[in-house]
Amino acid sequence: MSSDKKPSEHDYSSTLFLPETNFPMRAGLPQKEPEILARWQKEGLYLKFLPPYCPELNLIEILWRKIKYEWLPLDAYQSFKTMTEALFEVIGGIGSKYRITFA
Repeated sequence: MSSDKKPSEHDYSSTLFLPETNFPMRAGLPQKEPEILARWQKEGLYLKFLPPYCPELNLIEILWRKIKYEWLPLDAYQSFKTMTEALFEVIGGIGSKYRITFA
């Protein structure tokens, strides 16, 4: 799947978003990274490194914020049991009772 597009014409549909980390990578990845990135780019896959904490670009963070601040009732925080029950109810209702739009 090679691409004849110039980098400025890249549509980012084949972009892999990765978090930046402070821990060392295994298997010599930092040394191999330029070679790997060049090969992936040639094949039309691009990497974009995100800041360590970037909730606006991480869909699970957006969903969790919605669950935590809008859908969970206050009494869910009374005990582990009530929290578990409330979370199962909310998670089970996503798509029917609870809806979210990622836009």
